[in-house]
Amino acid sequence: MNALGPEGTNGHEAAMLAAQAMQAKLQLKHLPGVVLLRSHIDVLEETLKRGCLGLVAIENDGQGLVGEVVNYFAHDKPSAHVIGDIVLPIQHDLLIHPDANESEIREAISHRQALNQTREQREKLKIAEGQSTTSTAEAARLIASWEHPGWRYTAAIASPFAAEAYGLRVMREHIEDQPGNTTRFYILGQKQPMTGGNGGKTALIFAVSDKSCSLGHTLLSIGSGDDVNISSLDRVRLGSKANSVFFCEFDAHVQSEAGKNIMRRLHTLVAKDAAGRPRLRVLGSWSTS
Repeated sequence: MNALGPEGTNGHEAAMLAAQAMQAKLQLKHLPGVVLLRSHIDVLEETLKRGCLGLVAIENDGQGLVGEVVNYFAHDKPSAHVIGDIVLPIQHDLLIHPDANESEIREAISHRQALNQTREQREKLKIAEGQSTTSTAEAARLIASWEHPGWRYTAAIASPFAAEAYGLRVMREHIEDQPGNTTRFYILGQKQPMTGGNGGKTALIFAVSDKSCSLGHTLLSIGSGDDVNISSLDRVRLGSKANSVFFCEFDAHVQSEAGKNIMRRLHTLVAKDAAGRPRLRVLGSWSTS
């Protein structure tokens, strides 16, 4: 399974959890391996190219949709199917080198998002903001490997998973200002699960023929007539508002009766390309049971 690296990222942790669930469900003798790549784009491209499984972040409670991934889908680039999703609770801990002294810790390094999400708690602990890193896991790696020049008085803000991966000591748990934050990941595969039963979810991208169509109007047009939750509907601009598409998720499998009804209504809204084909792409449809 391909996932975003380096070792110890939230993507790495989510991929390990997905692999463990897959091993249990399919009664596999060995745990599926995880290959860590440099970007979500690499994960999307390599998963399709090599015909394997992949995992990419799609949405964070605090930050919304992951632009890099949604824009890739929105530009109609080829990708594997979305065959499931997994939600990972986000926990920020203060991690220090095993040889460091807690009383000497004066600053913390991490990804910019993690630094922003822990500002209030850091101020209470009188820990200043240090450099931003490419990921929370990279901050942990810098402290663990002595590469950061101030490793004796600097902490990394990262997850318990990263602490274990790099052999760091947890100085403080749960220093996030707003507890309960989660990140949702898409699981990518080569074959689309086909089931019309209850408990499903569908993700898709589409363009509407009426460029002035609002989110509210689109939502009502899609959801009317069926007791199905439209769990996500976001406009994604492809350079300008006039050139945009909608990213949508609804809580039904595309092969269920409710899913078929929604797709029929969508086909009355969507624009057509130069060849007369509807600008609608189902990214994936999967069972949630």
